Amino acid sequence: SPFLRVGDSVLTGFLSQLLRPELVGRGYGLNPVALAAYFGILLTGVNLLPAGQLDGGHIAYALFGRAARPLGFVVIAGLLVMGTLFWRGWYLWAALIFFTGLRHPSPLDEITPVDTSRRIIGVAAFVLLLLTFIPVPN
Repeated sequence: SPFLRVGDSVLTGFLSQLLRPELVGRGYGLNPVALAAYFGILLTGVNLLPAGQLDGGHIAYALFGRAARPLGFVVIAGLLVMGTLFWRGWYLWAALIFFTGLRHPSPLDEITPVDTSRRIIGVAAFVLLLLTFIPVPN
């Protein structure tokens, strides 16, 4: 039966190696629940990119303030390079990020610094981005 070949993130690659090492590097079918989880991981990774109106953009703005704005341009440039090298779908994501806007609305309180627990959550979100981002979704 036909199957969909999917790319791996660090997290899915690790889990594949841990749970089914004999299937690593081979094509295999995913059941519908696993396929839904895969797309959930893919969209989580994209949503955590530190750009514009994505959740990662909000987190970056909370942590770095206005200094986070150049990150959006870096992300778009990176997606364009990845679109050239790996998967053309990154062009669409770069365009969506660009057209939804890289500016971030000012919060009601820009004076109060972000406390340590929230900084830890921001770092955890960045680690989650590194674990879930799939450079070649196929």
